[in-house]
Amino acid sequence: MNKRKRTNAPTPPSPTTHDKSLLKEYQQGPLSLLHSSTLSQSPILIQLRNNRKLIGTCRAFDYHMNLVLENVVEMWSEVVPAKNKNNAAENNTGQSTSKSHKINKSRNISKMFLRGDSIVLVVRDPAEKENERKRMELEKEREAREEGEGIEVNADKKDEGNTEKAEEQANDEDQQEEE
Repeated sequence: MNKRKRTNAPTPPSPTTHDKSLLKEYQQGPLSLLHSSTLSQSPILIQLRNNRKLIGTCRAFDYHMNLVLENVVEMWSEVVPAKNKNNAAENNTGQSTSKSHKINKSRNISKMFLRGDSIVLVVRDPAEKENERKRMELEKEREAREEGEGIEVNADKKDEGNTEKAEEQANDEDQQEEE
């Protein structure tokens, strides 16, 4: 019988200088958007070479911009020729008189691998950016109330429902502090 001593799995090696430089590049360089999106699980909008767009959550990426995406919505347009009784009758210039129109299509994909050479543009999802802006405004209002200072908010930007909720939260916090 051959008795082998069982050992635990080897410990991962300490980060090398190369790994540290890659991490710094991911945090500060052009790949910082993908790095922050991966950590925060916020959606990104990707424009592809075939004129299609993807909105999804980045789970992993590499320096070639190969991406692993989840909860992806793929969007594209197709040109559909109009149906004509005269089978696209031609006018005197020889051009077709039937008009075509675009149809916007989309599909959902749960997980996908996207090769980096097909990517043209990557940006934060604009809808997520708007939600983040509103969250920041509410946070500033709450901090100002805690400090006893009021801040002015433009009437057109003020969301009454969110403001009332923020005021109720501030009142609840004041009551808890008194107790």
